Amino acid sequence: MKISYEMQSVINRQINNEFHSAYIYMTMSAKASEMNLKGFANWFEVQAKEEFYHAEGFIKYLIDRGGIVAAPAIDAVDSSWTSVEEMYKASLEQEQKVTADIDAMVALAHAEKDFASVEFLNWYVREQVEEEATASEILEQIRFAKSAPCALMFLDKQLGKRKLEKPEIWE
Repeated sequence: MKISYEMQSVINRQINNEFHSAYIYMTMSAKASEMNLKGFANWFEVQAKEEFYHAEGFIKYLIDRGGIVAAPAIDAVDSSWTSVEEMYKASLEQEQKVTADIDAMVALAHAEKDFASVEFLNWYVREQVEEEATASEILEQIRFAKSAPCALMFLDKQLGKRKLEKPEIWE
C-alpha cells in the first residue's frame, strides 16, 4: 500500500527537521571548537552525524513506501551561544521539539491505520527518549560544574570519547 499524501508530507517535514538538527549540531561543534572545548565539539559533531542518519532513515522509508522525497531549504541557525550550557539548553529544546513532531506523526499514523508507519516510527520514539535524557543529563552536569571549573574540563574530556555508531535500525 502506498503511503498517504498527508503522511508523506509530515515525513518530508521531518526529513527537513532532522537535517536542520544536524545543521544546529554542526554549528554547535564549531562554536565549541572556537572555545577550545574539543570534547564538547566532538560530542556535537557525532550528534550531527547521527541526525543525518535519522534523516536518511526517513528518506529510505518514504521511498520504500512509494512516496516522493521533497527537499525544502534548511533554516538558518542562530549561533549566538556564549557557553556550552546555552548550547545544551538549546539542544534539549531542539530534541523536545523533534519529540513532539514525531509524536504527532505517530498520532497521524494511528488515525490513518497506517501500521507500517507506526512500526517504523516506534524506533524514533525510543530514540527521542534517549536523546532528551542525554541532553538533559549533560546539561545538569554542566550546571553542577559551574562551581568547579575543573569538572567542566573533565566532562569535556569524557565527551571527547564519544564515537559515531550507525543506528541499529539500518543494520
